[in-house]
Amino acid sequence: MNDSLLAAWPITAPWSIRPQSGGINNDTRFVETPSGNFILRIYGATRDLAKIRYELAVMAELRRQPLSFAVAEPLPSRSGDPIVLTDTGAPAILMPVIAGIQAERGSLEQAFPIGVALGELTRAMGNVRAEAPPSWRGTYGDLAPFPDIDPLSVAAQAPISPEEQDRLKKLIRWVQERVPAMYAALPRQIIHGDFVPYNLLMQGNRVSAVLDFEIAMHDLRALDLAMALAAWGSGRWHTGDEWTMLEAFCRGYFSRMTLTQAEIEALPFLMRLRRSVNFLHMCGRYLRGAAPLEIALHGSSGALELDGWLELHGPELVTRVSAWARNAVAE
Repeated sequence: MNDSLLAAWPITAPWSIRPQSGGINNDTRFVETPSGNFILRIYGATRDLAKIRYELAVMAELRRQPLSFAVAEPLPSRSGDPIVLTDTGAPAILMPVIAGIQAERGSLEQAFPIGVALGELTRAMGNVRAEAPPSWRGTYGDLAPFPDIDPLSVAAQAPISPEEQDRLKKLIRWVQERVPAMYAALPRQIIHGDFVPYNLLMQGNRVSAVLDFEIAMHDLRALDLAMALAAWGSGRWHTGDEWTMLEAFCRGYFSRMTLTQAEIEALPFLMRLRRSVNFLHMCGRYLRGAAPLEIALHGSSGALELDGWLELHGPELVTRVSAWARNAVAE
């Protein structure tokens, strides 16, 4: 299937194809050809072409801005359309490989430059005016990766202990209660939506590319920072070392981007919101038979661990981030 699929693009045969590791939503392959190397993405989570065209429109607008890192440009097929359908009807795109290696989640050296890149990206995304299709106008605040599944029922069916199920249901209710006020008060713009290590390429300690705008959406501006802090603090919660990592990331971010004090004070809520949706997505896919048990367990443990840390350190996080933001602006 991949050989006949690749023939839809103007690339030189013969080619070799091998799987790529990364996210759980799509089938990603590395393609080597005499004329260059490419990444083939076959969409697994959506067949909504309007949604994919919105993603590509966001990327196109970003490429017109003066960014210090690359944003991939899909190769037009022989028909001129970058989107090609597989023999099963799944959409696919082909993108030239961008130099770099995947970012390391636990790297303190990378935290500052990645924070800089996110600050730069957030400013640039504020200038993007791509119009999302009606099918892709939800937000993280909907807490509904699967509209036909109630979030609390996902928590109740999660493959974890009854005590952990109860904690997750409590977390989801807590988030749901606060969503209306937060969405009424905080600034919105188009966000990346998944600014995590496997969507970043590095050359040394410089971000060379930001990848995968698949879930870019019009949402709360500070969500990208919140999800990045949740990702880069992961594995360090409750060790004391998390503060060094978070400070390096925030100093980089605030050297390029300014948030309101209300957005900073909302970070504990936004981090819980991100982890709640992440859990619902991962566990929901498991319950549908679309992801292995390990994915559901990862989503559950990530949400519970972060919630426990924020219960102890949420106010301190706001105080520290406020100081880092002030100092970064002063520098």
